[in-house]
Order: sequence, then C-alpha cells, then structure tokens
Amino acid sequence: MSSTPPRKPPKTVLVTVGATFPFPKLTLAALSPPVQRTLLAHNFTHIILQHGLPASSSDPAITAVTATLPPNTPPTPHLLAVESHSFLPSLHTHISSADLIISHAGSGTILDVLRMGKRLIVVPNPELMDGHQQELARELQSQGYLVEGSAEEEGLSGAIERAMGMFLKGFPKPEGGAFAQVVDQEVGLGSEITQLD
Repeated sequence: MSSTPPRKPPKTVLVTVGATFPFPKLTLAALSPPVQRTLLAHNFTHIILQHGLPASSSDPAITAVTATLPPNTPPTPHLLAVESHSFLPSLHTHISSADLIISHAGSGTILDVLRMGKRLIVVPNPELMDGHQQELARELQSQGYLVEGSAEEEGLSGAIERAMGMFLKGFPKPEGGAFAQVVDQEVGLGSEITQLD
C-alpha cells in the first residue's frame, strides 16, 4: 500500500516596493528568469508582488513595466506562481506569512519586517532621498539584520543566495533606541535631536 507524502505548504517570497513611489527596476528584476531560477533553487513556489504601479500612467516607463506584469498564475516546475498587486492593504498579513521579503529600503517596511523576525533583503532605490536608503541598508546589513541587494538581476539573485545561506540576527524588541538611533543618524537627525535636549 503506497501512501501519498504530505503536501508541503507553499514557500512564498513577498516583493514590495512601497505605496508612495514605484520602483519598476525592482519589479522587473524580481520577475526575471535568473531571479526566478534562484528562488526555485531554494524551493520557493510563490511570489506575491506589490509593485505600486498604476494600471494607467502618463509615464512611458511605468506603462511599459505594467504591460509586462504577469496575470496571477499557478506554479509550474520552472516558474513560480505569481500574484501581482499594485497595493496590498493587508501588507502585515503578507509579511507574516512570507518566508522571504524583498523590499524597497523604506524605514517603515524595514522595521515591520524585522520586528516580525523575517528574512529580509532590502533594495535601496538610488533615485530617492540622496542615498539615505542605501546608507540605512548598509548599516543594518553590517549589524547582521538583513541583506542589501540591488535592482539588477544578478545583484538580486546574489542577495537571495546570501540571505538564504546566512544566519541573520534577531532584531531587538522596541525600546525606542537602536533602530531609532540608526534611522536618526542615517537621515541626519542625530545632531538636531541632541540640540533639542
């Protein structure tokens, strides 16, 4: 008598670019064949993609990217299932159920993911905030909390390999200290706060 092995739950990666500024390069990199192959090699089966791109736009670059977004698709042996959304009102629910999060470097998203104890790859958007996203990502990576990636296919694939192969430190419970200090230093508020005391 043969028995059917129990079904494994889907292994999911959540890709989020935030709700305020589209990041088409990250969206395209996450859907690229090299990144999909890397995720498949680590037994991922599903991508939930929050792309932040409007269905219609006057920006030709955004229109071109939205035209390439796949419809929601089931998994195949060589492709992950894709669930695509411009916005996720229940982002916390998706973060808590994901096995890996690939995110823009917004401090709110970083904090949410780290507080939930999830494996995180942060991809700074070089077009925003005079490089502060990259500084924040590098600092938190140097402390062992996350992996910094890039919005290039090879860079994102390499970040996935590093994130899946390394131990990431647990983020400290909120005391209003460590994370706030890093953010304050990275966005240049440290000296202003000191002057207010």
